[in-house]
Amino acid sequence: MSDIAEFANIPDVSFIDNTTIDDLDAMLKSSYEVAYQAATGQKPTMADTDVAVIILKALVSPLYQIYQLADRAGKQDLLKYAYGSYLDNLALMKKITRRPAAAAKTTFRFTLSAPQPGAIGIPVGTRITGDSGFYFATDEYAEIPASETTVDVPGTCQTAGEAANGIPAGTIDTLVDPIAYMATVSNTGETGGGADEESDEALTKRIYEAPASFSVAGPVKAYEYWAKQYRPDIDDVLVTSPEGNEVDIYCVLTGGQIPGADVLSGLQAFLSADDIRPLTDVVKCFAPAEVPYNIGLTYYINSDDSSKAGTIQSAVGEAVADYIAWQRKIGRDINPSELTHRIVAAGAKRAEITAPTYQAIEETQIPALGTQAVTYGGLEND
Repeated sequence: MSDIAEFANIPDVSFIDNTTIDDLDAMLKSSYEVAYQAATGQKPTMADTDVAVIILKALVSPLYQIYQLADRAGKQDLLKYAYGSYLDNLALMKKITRRPAAAAKTTFRFTLSAPQPGAIGIPVGTRITGDSGFYFATDEYAEIPASETTVDVPGTCQTAGEAANGIPAGTIDTLVDPIAYMATVSNTGETGGGADEESDEALTKRIYEAPASFSVAGPVKAYEYWAKQYRPDIDDVLVTSPEGNEVDIYCVLTGGQIPGADVLSGLQAFLSADDIRPLTDVVKCFAPAEVPYNIGLTYYINSDDSSKAGTIQSAVGEAVADYIAWQRKIGRDINPSELTHRIVAAGAKRAEITAPTYQAIEETQIPALGTQAVTYGGLEND
């Protein structure tokens, strides 16, 4: 069953009227008693050692499994419960298919040891690797013209998945397929765009949001939907219209990563297509401006909880990490009250927070963590 927030208030359904295995056991015994009495005129003893009772007990488990299968079959027609291939078939009704795993991409700069009298070709599929262990290959044929020394070529990881995202610029720098006169090669920017096969949760959310794309009037939800279709790692999207027919799109990638110029230009071109953008809209794409904040706090644990102090300390660490992820959202005010709430909910008695302090931010900005200092202050009495 999906954990999407929009489904939280949708009531659960049961196609077997919530029948339990105990209910089924009682139903079988009752039906047997009625049939036995109708046939013999006597009431059966129904002792645990009676052959009939033993047979009925043996039938309960497989019959209950049939009930469960019937319940599951009914629920697979409902978006809240569907999974796997059942969910794929629901998606088809919205003209949506599950996204396959995608490979990370970047751009490589090839540099010659010295200018050459003729052009130096770089074959398509030329491989480059680095300390990450991932192999990338160039996407197209390129040449370094005579008397020049460099050319930039787009490349794609040969292993699909999000694991190859985030490899820093300049670290994919080993040429696997030698090219004459080539001195160096390296990625000019951080790798990105890789994704694992789309999860049931992500596909469910896309199906739920798909109706927003039906409008051709350019509503906010439609632009949000289409922006997330451009790349699977586009996570948070803000749509504004500062004036007239201008539509400004701000986005961040999975994990709160700020998109680079190549992502923004590609997204802008994608959203400007005639079958997405209303005719009069002028679409522009931006990265949100980062607003730095620090975390500095000391927390204490109630002495009555001394036996589980270690567990609480681990939970507080997770709570702080969850807060950092929660705070990394476009337009979300920097709110220390949320940090206090999470720490106390994790089991701490109290927390003295020196940073951050509350700060309202503009809708096109995003909080960015600077330093982090979390100190355990020890046990305290009530």
